[in-house]
Amino acid sequence: IPDHIKQHANFIKHAFNKPEARTRSTEYGEYIPGYSNDLMATYYKPDTKQYNIAIRGTDLSSFDRAVKDLKTDVSIITGSLRADPQYKEARNTVRRIRKSQKDEGITPDINIYGFSLGGSVAKQLSNDVLGIKSVALNPGSVFSTEPDNPNSFTYRLKGDIISRLSDTSRTQSFEVPSYYSHGLNSFLE
Repeated sequence: IPDHIKQHANFIKHAFNKPEARTRSTEYGEYIPGYSNDLMATYYKPDTKQYNIAIRGTDLSSFDRAVKDLKTDVSIITGSLRADPQYKEARNTVRRIRKSQKDEGITPDINIYGFSLGGSVAKQLSNDVLGIKSVALNPGSVFSTEPDNPNSFTYRLKGDIISRLSDTSRTQSFEVPSYYSHGLNSFLE
């Protein structure tokens, strides 16, 4: 698996941690708690004025996370992701970042990295909010009628059934030659 994909997977792992346990500084920037929540971890690189957002996949480790995530998974499968509360919260966070930077006369560079559920959210955000770049690793099923999006990249492990259901015809899609499972750690091997 290419190194840049491994870097993205390592970054996304931060979002799986509880907000209070997240790494404060990474190569993707400094952690911004005010633009982060249970689903996503936001980092800012002041030298490049770049926001990097990691969105985790379905997490069954706690009852609260599992209930929210399974509801989001159903909205992904049924094509109603835009109506999902977790998607709306992520979209509103991106809008808040944009507004705060616009008030300072800055156009922020926003990159969103997601795995599975998070990959679906990242891809949809890239379609819905102009100028956002997304990288999705093994995204869930997102069927889009949007025009081609040159700012959206999808990487999936060969043989992964969940991401095979995803419509990648509207994004730049790359199949990683690996036969590992759907898990995020499979991108790190």
